[in-house]
Amino acid sequence: MASAWSPPSWASRRAPAEASIAAFGTDGSSISMHRLVQCAVRDHAWENGTLGTAISAAAERLNFITKLSMQHVWRDRGSLSTNAQHVEAVWHAVRELEARDTPAWGQIAEPVLDLRLWVLRHLNTISDVARAVGWGQVLVADCERVLGPEHATTLNSRSGLAYSYDLAGRKSEAISLSESTLALRARVQGENHLDTVVSRTALASIYWSVGRVQEAIVLYEQTSTDRARTLGEDHPRTLTLRSHLAGAYRRAGRVEDAITLHTRNLTVREREFGANHPDTAREQYRLARAYETAGQRQWAEVL
Repeated sequence: MASAWSPPSWASRRAPAEASIAAFGTDGSSISMHRLVQCAVRDHAWENGTLGTAISAAAERLNFITKLSMQHVWRDRGSLSTNAQHVEAVWHAVRELEARDTPAWGQIAEPVLDLRLWVLRHLNTISDVARAVGWGQVLVADCERVLGPEHATTLNSRSGLAYSYDLAGRKSEAISLSESTLALRARVQGENHLDTVVSRTALASIYWSVGRVQEAIVLYEQTSTDRARTLGEDHPRTLTLRSHLAGAYRRAGRVEDAITLHTRNLTVREREFGANHPDTAREQYRLARAYETAGQRQWAEVL
């Protein structure tokens, strides 16, 4: 686990600054160094056998910084872009270790691949679609090569890329990658593992979006049952999945099933969250649509 980081003290900054090796920002949180100096430092670290240690330390600091910025990604895209550049620079250093066949370079690479996955997730969060797809494709290839196709980071990268494809409207690629990833997760992690359940839900959502409603229903039913068993019948995530399932029922013409499920959900939401909670209001709206589809306009208008 990364330790708390604080800017370097003036004493530790003075020597490199006076020698014009590095320039520190006014608050001590940023460091600038000429590329030639960087190359010289990296070559020296390689010669004395400390390059791997330096890369690991850089990855640890970046991990700490990225965790701090997780809550601010929406309003600070510049920070995301800067951190992405830092992560990519550290990865290039890892590739140098690989090219020189450094012992245990794969162990050093693993946390850096996790950082690259962090970047992919946040590119998806801000819907930087074109960049997310390109970043994700390279990341998946690197994870499969370095970690293997069944490693958790590889599977998470595949899920992230599938989501990028979905955002980009590349539905066939999103479905193909989601299906193969779900099959891998079920075999490696188990049918009831949380990540498997999340992948199943994501695939159901894509099926729904392209009109493959019956296939979406099968996955939503299985996932709803899993969530009810592991989280409880009244857990918010269970209720959300059942709302999706009810919507799929309505779209497939199973309107009475949709009304029954939405009514059950609405009763729980009103009891647990109150009549004025946004989730309760959304459930009311979905139930009203189901009543309208069934031709029961009077109940739809009441809701």
